[in-house]
Amino acid sequence: MSSEFIVLIGVFVFIYALYRVFKPARARKKAAKAARAATQQSIAPKLVVTSSDISAIAGDDVMTTQLDLARAYIETGRHALAKKILDHVHARGSRTQQQEARELLKHI
Repeated sequence: MSSEFIVLIGVFVFIYALYRVFKPARARKKAAKAARAATQQSIAPKLVVTSSDISAIAGDDVMTTQLDLARAYIETGRHALAKKILDHVHARGSRTQQQEARELLKHI
């Protein structure tokens, strides 16, 4: 056998050994990345509250329940949802509820 052929086989064996060593590490990184993505999706699912949900919870006084819900959204940092609800209460609520909605809108 020629020395060039032996060197070529040596290089091939070396590259194959590197592949075998680093392949599991690459697979672990890929699996960890997929697990992080799945965890992030399960932690922050999108929540949509419909008017039928609010009516079921509220009973007779829907606007007061919406004010309570807006307060909860403000406390949890979901200001866009709170603003949407407060705008609705400001448009359709009683004078007292409208005043309370205006006060809560100042905190956003």
